[in-house]
Amino acid sequence: MLANTAIAQIDAVLTYYKQKQSQEAELREVITRMKAAIDRLSPRESEYRRQADDVLKGSTDKAPFGTGTASRLNSPQHQSRELAGILTAMRADYEAGFMQTFSELIHADLFSGFLDMAVHLLEEGYKDPEAVLAGSVLEEHLRKLAEKKGLSVADASGKPLKADRINADLKARNIYSTLDQKQVTAWQELRNQAAHGHYSAYTKPEVGLMISGVQNFIARNPA
Repeated sequence: MLANTAIAQIDAVLTYYKQKQSQEAELREVITRMKAAIDRLSPRESEYRRQADDVLKGSTDKAPFGTGTASRLNSPQHQSRELAGILTAMRADYEAGFMQTFSELIHADLFSGFLDMAVHLLEEGYKDPEAVLAGSVLEEHLRKLAEKKGLSVADASGKPLKADRINADLKARNIYSTLDQKQVTAWQELRNQAAHGHYSAYTKPEVGLMISGVQNFIARNPA
């Protein structure tokens, strides 16, 4: 179902491109939509993104025959055709079931939605439940990341490991740095303060920094 959703989005963008490809004035909008679809629907550091970046900003560096060729490679017509080719290849890979890391994208989108909700409610003055929400998102992400890296998230009896143990195991495997481990520990402490009703132990700005920090941590460590 998730792959079908991605395919439907790609089809919509490609259909729009076919409708607008003869209208030079609108090709920039088409290019923006195609690049956004590639970034949204492909795994981070994928070949799709790399090639799309090359099309949009690397063509001039690779042009072998002087400024005329460079100008052609950077024309909206050329760039839109190249991006359409990348999207078509992505679509074929989704259809063939080759996008095994698509779950990373879904986890990131799901967690991002919760964190965006936390930001909104924090702006409304609800700092305490938002600290718990952000901490819960972080804990679940740590579990997903550990599973991705082949680490256990439960003990021998099947009881889930605590987040601090998972955090330590991820650092021990060099999945992320000591600095990240310490920051995760600090976020967990803030979350625990909120969960146990110690509302004066932290401030609204600290919760805001926690939410933005967790967002950045998840983006740098996809699961």
